[in-house]
Amino acid sequence: TGPTGTLVVELVDGEGDPLAGGCFAVYKNASGARGQKLAQRCDSNDGADGVTTFGGIAAGSLLVAEVTTPEGYLPALDSAVSVTAARTKTL
Repeated sequence: TGPTGTLVVELVDGEGDPLAGGCFAVYKNASGARGQKLAQRCDSNDGADGVTTFGGIAAGSLLVAEVTTPEGYLPALDSAVSVTAARTKTL
């Protein structure tokens, strides 16, 4: 399947404080559009602390999409990120 890395998504409110309750999907970046879906996880999967960790995610150019937002918030725009093999990238 190729080299993998770790992607950590930190969800914060307008004041920069951790915001629990988000869910995110990771896609291959297809020239700025969502390509193949690689994974989906929710903050509640690893502690409900505003941090969602994707271990063993394919290295390369990816898009992160917020698919569930905490109540009272709008979803963030998709974010492009580059994950390097055997490294941790925080978004």
